[in-house]
Amino acid sequence: MPINSAVICGRLTKDADMRITGKGVPVANFTVAVDKFIKAADGWDKETAFIPVSFFGERAYGAEPYLKKGACAVVSGRLDYQTWEAEDGRKQSKVYVWARDVQVMLQSKKTENAEGGASYDE
Repeated sequence: MPINSAVICGRLTKDADMRITGKGVPVANFTVAVDKFIKAADGWDKETAFIPVSFFGERAYGAEPYLKKGACAVVSGRLDYQTWEAEDGRKQSKVYVWARDVQVMLQSKKTENAEGGASYDE
């Protein structure tokens, strides 16, 4: 039995693009930057993958105010594959995450205290 499941956690590269499909369904499209670290001879090298995400339905409207550049998000869903023909006739394709759930990690506000330390407010 095939399983198609994806979970990614990373930061949005720009604000989500909110639109309505031709059938009247809201969709938020965004890209999540996901880092991985690879052992190198002199330490660790960082590589970043940029994963496109599509979040459909009314829940996309509710999440849209939080889907801003730099926000940390956990996305769960499935991998999907889209193909189309470009204006010049070449075939194009992309793999993306079709999101079932998007959780945005809200950041706390950092405040400095008199002793030079920091505290975080929720």
